[in-house]
Amino acid sequence: MIKSMHSLVIQLQALLSSSKTCLVLLFLCSAGLAAVSPASLRFPDEVDYHQLAESLLAGEGYRAPDGQLTAFRPPGYPFFLWAVYRPGGGIRSVKLIQALLLTATALLLSRIMKKQGHRCQALPPLMILAYPVLLFTSATLYPQTLGAFLFVSILMLMFFQGSALKSLLAGLLLGYLILCIPTFMLTAPVLAFAVLLFEESPFKQRFLRTALLALASLTVVAPWSARNFRVFDAFVPVSSNSGFNLFLGNSENTTPGSGVNVERSHLLPEMQSLPELDRDRRYRDLAVEWIQTHPGKAFRLYLGKAAHYFYFRNRLETASETGRFRDAVLFITWAPLLGLFLFRPFFTKTRPFSAFEKVLWLLIITNVFLTAVFFTRIRFRLPFDVLMILANAMFLDKLLRPKNGVAIPE
Repeated sequence: MIKSMHSLVIQLQALLSSSKTCLVLLFLCSAGLAAVSPASLRFPDEVDYHQLAESLLAGEGYRAPDGQLTAFRPPGYPFFLWAVYRPGGGIRSVKLIQALLLTATALLLSRIMKKQGHRCQALPPLMILAYPVLLFTSATLYPQTLGAFLFVSILMLMFFQGSALKSLLAGLLLGYLILCIPTFMLTAPVLAFAVLLFEESPFKQRFLRTALLALASLTVVAPWSARNFRVFDAFVPVSSNSGFNLFLGNSENTTPGSGVNVERSHLLPEMQSLPELDRDRRYRDLAVEWIQTHPGKAFRLYLGKAAHYFYFRNRLETASETGRFRDAVLFITWAPLLGLFLFRPFFTKTRPFSAFEKVLWLLIITNVFLTAVFFTRIRFRLPFDVLMILANAMFLDKLLRPKNGVAIPE
């Protein structure tokens, strides 16, 4: 019985050792979804990103629909859309490119598995296929698919046979990632700390590579910050919505799962009369005032938002995109992913964490508490869900690995 189980494990591992078929299947599924998805824009954020790209395409600069120069939305993703639109591409072209980016992300995960000595390299694309929210998001005009690809690329460059040149390239990608998703400004110091602590090279080399990472990323972000200073006569590193997001996550009407659906109708007359930057400052002041006035409530709310980070559904502003079937799919596909991740620490004695697994856990766990400062949503955590998939794939590979050292066929 034991021999037959052992043989089954070896055969399963051999079956999962090749990722090519799974990668092709992932691309066909994501590209097929992109092809059949509506060409219309269903979410307010999509409309904003598209309109900004159209403004750039028309040569009018980075302007809001009212014609005013803006920094409310971060610029990285609209410039990505502009790059697709300029040669004649459209919304469907963007979705097909994002299908390719999702597949490329899975390929990078498989290569990281190989570099870490894991044999089940088909697990990452299979697990992405089993987590359809990633496929759904790749068929929308959201920056998370691009962000996940950039994030995994940065980890690949920084933690596997790194060099000064790779660190510079990683820094350039990190700078662009921050311009796409500004919350990565909070993740960047954690990433730098992880390189200093866990990357396998002499400390002087790690320090130099971390400095190059920071310098290159600042080089990418600085021109946009300078543009914002010229436009607003104030320091706006990336976007002018941090105060607004802080208010959404910290107000008398905020709940752990309210997200953007916070009652603020009593503030709209005042806010609509203010310029963009003053409006953001006003929202920030209100949030800080509420936190200072209600420290106990604010702390409990913070803990609630951190717990809500792991919830399987969100309240959406677009009511047509909700439903019981969709919620059921989200729960069925998210619960095993989260459960396996939380199950992992119980095996530290028999299957210790590798240094890179520690990096993944550090990035994922710190992101929970960083994003809870504002508010948590499934879409915001997706690049880190990709890291969770990689951590789980490494764990499953260790579970399937024979303990007696029997070689597994190529």
